[in-house]
Amino acid sequence: MTISQLAVTMLLAATLTAAEDPFVGTWKLDLNKTKLNPTAPKSWKTEIGFKVEAVGENQHHITGFDPDGKVTETHDNIFDGKEREEEHGWWLHKAIRIDERHVRITEKGAKGTTVSDAVVSDDGKTMTETFQGNSARGGRPLEGAVLVWRKQ
Repeated sequence: MTISQLAVTMLLAATLTAAEDPFVGTWKLDLNKTKLNPTAPKSWKTEIGFKVEAVGENQHHITGFDPDGKVTETHDNIFDGKEREEEHGWWLHKAIRIDERHVRITEKGAKGTTVSDAVVSDDGKTMTETFQGNSARGGRPLEGAVLVWRKQ
């Protein structure tokens, strides 16, 4: 096998690995299916979306955006179960991949702890994110909030 054949094979394998990750893609909030409690953040009550990119085998790069396509945030989820301080130092963030279609994110801050479970449907078109606890950022109760996302 030549070096160029090896490079093409490795690129194809990396592409297939990323393509098989059901979280990878662009997601938009489905406001008709989403269930929010009265204390949910205001940003959850508008049309928002985000893009997930695979960065290696155990890491996602997330880019959030508003209805106009303006980037609102970026962060990485590293699925190794280790707590990491967020870039602004306001809370600790831990990501665990339960299985291929289920991830759990825990955020701990001075105002509370949030646990969110995101599960992608078998057909890969819908992701449901459920919340427990209080917002680590604002302290508001998030218990019972359910965000439903559609893959674009």
